[in-house]
Amino acid sequence: MRPGAANRGEHLAQIGHLAASLAHEIKNPLAGISGAIQVIRDAMKPTEPHRPILDEILRQIGRLDNTVKDLLVFARPKPPRFRKCNVQDVISGALPVWRQQPEIQRVRFEYVNSRALPTIAADENQIEQLLTNLLLNAAQASKAGGLVRLTAAPQPDGIRLSIEDRGHGMDQEVRRRAVEPFFTTKAAHGLGLSICKKIVETHGGALAIKSVVGEGTEVIVDLPRRQPSMEGEVG
Repeated sequence: MRPGAANRGEHLAQIGHLAASLAHEIKNPLAGISGAIQVIRDAMKPTEPHRPILDEILRQIGRLDNTVKDLLVFARPKPPRFRKCNVQDVISGALPVWRQQPEIQRVRFEYVNSRALPTIAADENQIEQLLTNLLLNAAQASKAGGLVRLTAAPQPDGIRLSIEDRGHGMDQEVRRRAVEPFFTTKAAHGLGLSICKKIVETHGGALAIKSVVGEGTEVIVDLPRRQPSMEGEVG
């Protein structure tokens, strides 16, 4: 290994350790703040004029909490644990959780799955995280009441996942930089897309972004059916 590469690796490891420590320091008090505000809100009458303000505070805390989670994942990434994975079951299990997310509740969310999906070799937790990040990113880029659609479809050698929104859209430069760590605009937020790209690549797949300014964005994820080390093990 070249000295420059070794120094860069050591520097990245130090940044990762610092980021993880910072995330842990933020996460615990953030949970306490959220819990306290929920208690105050739930004690109010539905007609209380200040209740919407507390709802907005909780929504912003939720966004910050998701950012902290992303920071932990980015600082200390875990290699995927490949197992036989039914992505349709992963989505069905996560749908109730997604629908409770304040960001998702403010848009029109649709899930389209017209045919049975093949079983693939994947890490179920990382696939759920991938979809959660993409859906939240799409919702945050959308106006209230805008459409966010998740589509899952079989492919000749795997599956294709598509997340569409009718939000701000991205120009060519923003689209090119959207997967960079900490790059943030109205249409791309912080670490979300960077983590998604890393998850897809470690699964041997591909992530593509189609976007038109003022019309919206579509993120397309292709995941292979098999991993080289599991050849013949996925039916």
